[in-house]
Amino acid sequence: MAVWTTPIYDRTSADVADAKRILAQITEMGFNSLSAEDVLKWNTGFRGAFTFQTANRIEGNIEYLNEVLSGLGYFLPVWDVKTNWNRNDIPDAGLDRKIIENTKSLIDGTYLVEGVMLPTSMDFPEIDDINAIEEIHQILYNRIDKIKNGYRYCGVTYCG
Repeated sequence: MAVWTTPIYDRTSADVADAKRILAQITEMGFNSLSAEDVLKWNTGFRGAFTFQTANRIEGNIEYLNEVLSGLGYFLPVWDVKTNWNRNDIPDAGLDRKIIENTKSLIDGTYLVEGVMLPTSMDFPEIDDINAIEEIHQILYNRIDKIKNGYRYCGVTYCG
C-alpha cells in the first residue's frame, strides 16, 4: 500500500535562490562549509530544486491516489511509478512525461480538478510547473473523503 506524503506546492523564487546558493557554496568551498541548517536542506531535499526526494514524493502520491481512487471505482490508466529514486539516479524526459501523463490520467479519470493548469511539458520545469503538479495531487487527495461520503449503500435509499 502506497503512503501519502504532503506535497509542496508553494515554492517561490526565494526557494530557488536558496538552492542555488547552497549548490554554489558546495562547489566553491566544499560540503563541510555548509551550516547545520543548509546540511538539513541538502539531506531532506530543497524546496527550490527538483531532487530525488521530489520525484519520490510526486510518484509516491500518484501511486497512492491511483490505489485509493481505483479502489473507489475510478478507472485510472496510470503508468508504472518509481518510488525509490536516489542521489545517483538522473531523472530524464521520460520521468517528466510520466509524471504529466499520470497526473493527466488522474484528472481525466475523476473530473475532480478545476482551476489548476497541468503543464504540457517539464523539459525545463519552472516553479509553477512543479507547484501545479503537486497542487493537483493535493486537490485529489482532499476530495477522497467527499467521494467516500457520497456513496449510498444498499438498503439506505428506498424507492416508492
